[in-house]
Amino acid sequence: MRSMTIFNYLLEATVIGSALILLVIAVRALLRDRLGSRAIYAAWLVVALRLLLPLSLPNPVMDEFRPGLSVDVAARPVADQVRQRVIDAGYDMASLLSDGESSPLRTFAAQTRGGYTGKWVLILWIGVAIGVGAWMIAHNLRFLKRVKHDRVRPLDGGELAQYLTAFDTAIMQAIDEFKPELIHAQHVWCLAWLSAQHGIPTVITTHGTDLMGCEKWPEFQGFAELAAKRCEKIIAVSGDNMRALHCRFPETVERTVLLHNGYNEDVFFPVDANREELMSSLGINYNGEQIVLFVGKLTAFKGADTLLRAAKQYERLEKGKIITLIVGSGDERKKLEALKDSLGLKGVFFLGHREQEELRRLYSTADVLAVPSRKEPFGLVALEAMACGLPVVASNEGGLPEFINSEVGALVPVDNEDMLCGAILEELLRSHEDPRRRAEISRYVKERFTQRLFVIKLEQLYASTLSIPRRLRNR
Repeated sequence: MRSMTIFNYLLEATVIGSALILLVIAVRALLRDRLGSRAIYAAWLVVALRLLLPLSLPNPVMDEFRPGLSVDVAARPVADQVRQRVIDAGYDMASLLSDGESSPLRTFAAQTRGGYTGKWVLILWIGVAIGVGAWMIAHNLRFLKRVKHDRVRPLDGGELAQYLTAFDTAIMQAIDEFKPELIHAQHVWCLAWLSAQHGIPTVITTHGTDLMGCEKWPEFQGFAELAAKRCEKIIAVSGDNMRALHCRFPETVERTVLLHNGYNEDVFFPVDANREELMSSLGINYNGEQIVLFVGKLTAFKGADTLLRAAKQYERLEKGKIITLIVGSGDERKKLEALKDSLGLKGVFFLGHREQEELRRLYSTADVLAVPSRKEPFGLVALEAMACGLPVVASNEGGLPEFINSEVGALVPVDNEDMLCGAILEELLRSHEDPRRRAEISRYVKERFTQRLFVIKLEQLYASTLSIPRRLRNR
């Protein structure tokens, strides 16, 4: 009796689960994956809840499924209801498709109606449902992996319209509540264009990744052009960033202001940290090695692969004396880990994302920061490290040469692991010979690049923007 009860409930759960899963598949197909992976969990949650319901609970779903039952729905086994409905459906279909009394289809239907093959129909039903469920789980796992590695396809026209409408509504609500005299938007991109539509003076900061985005997704170029055209001022975070902006949008030359980024001096400053304890907390067996640090998104233009190739050289030259810590996450992590293994690197550790307080301790205990970027519009991470007294070896690219010199570090050509290795070894030697250098590096950036100094210059820019006569504004 107990086994029959369990079978009945498993069958009912399969029917409900199958319907829900098929519904999820249809919805996700219509929404082009925007529903996400939670739908599969919701479907199986409903199934699980139904399994927990008491046996005596009436079943109006199955009553509708098999109308005209002569026995009470709560008393009739669920399996019998489904089985009878499948049998009747098969017989009716056979009658429609065949006129002969002895046709194979009618013979099969008669046998099914007589009960000979009914159980196999039910087993087939359950098997199909389990297969569909397994497919749905695998499909959602692949979707999660795509999202995790930033490989989601670009928005189509309808999705982009919804995206822009939602943000424009939020912007209008913020304007209505805050009543700003000026809007400061980040990135020459879609949201900056929306912000510039409301008749309020607008300042936009270009960070460089927006200009890279115009190259990667040309369909967004028009939004960037309108944003650049309609704003009063554009802030470039470096001279290199400014030149790239003018190359793409020549009409912005007269309205562009150079304003280097500033670091948060309340977060990044030298601290006394016990190196052994810090390494132990990171799961690293530390034996007095010098530490080369990389902090950044693990993406191709950050050049972490160049650092790993340089690490192969300095690990060979200074056996067991140097370790390399890679802090950050991104879609290149698996490739970098595979490269580490193929190069046979023993002293390289991937630490993933770390919060700012922990970064401060890492900057204060490491011996040199490597910034081997192929493209770097500014390089704020280098400023933050220098604020903690850490010398920097960086690519001679983008905004990095505008604040890194021989007093605080070294510059090397892009993608040159030989020179990167040599510069790192030289900085490790300099730091060992002159421990006072860390204090000098920290003082250098504190006198020039703090957020306090940045905000003063930004307020001056706001004032000058608001002083522009309305008739001369870009409207």
